[in-house]
Amino acid sequence: MSIATGHTKLNAASRQGALHGRQTQFPVQVELGNQLYHFRIWRGEQLPDQLLAYDTETAMIRGSEIPQLALATVYGDAGSSYFVHVQDLAQFIRQHTQAYYVAHNAVFDFWVTAQALQADLQACAAWWGVAGDSRLCCTMLLDCLIRLGRNDTEPINRDLGTVATEYCELKIDKTDPFRLRYG
Repeated sequence: MSIATGHTKLNAASRQGALHGRQTQFPVQVELGNQLYHFRIWRGEQLPDQLLAYDTETAMIRGSEIPQLALATVYGDAGSSYFVHVQDLAQFIRQHTQAYYVAHNAVFDFWVTAQALQADLQACAAWWGVAGDSRLCCTMLLDCLIRLGRNDTEPINRDLGTVATEYCELKIDKTDPFRLRYG
């Protein structure tokens, strides 16, 4: 995936519609740096991608409980970019068991996804298989290991915004109120 310097933002129409309770128009355009990506709702397509950037949006986190999944997002190395509804996640996982999944906080995304898949034993087993076969990768852990290897920095977890800025010169606004509408 090519990431350019800049900000992450939704197009104005998508942002305004989502914030004011109106129906969001798809595809949603997301600008990352100087690159424009078009995210659609996943409708059962078999993706050609072998590497999937994977993120979960959840209800508010309360204490140590695993929050309820609201939406999964995937972006693939072949250019696939989709929002995956909770009710479609089991089918998505079953269809893409051979892919590698990359998440920034893979531990969090693993448990949120596993909880969402509990009703579908085949999909849940497939998800555990992804993790057990080392096909669930964590950029947060990778950042810790890189800093440890480069200058013996204590492995402290850093948020995606900090890591993206350091490695890609990409600014991600994690305080954007658009992100908080799921809770």
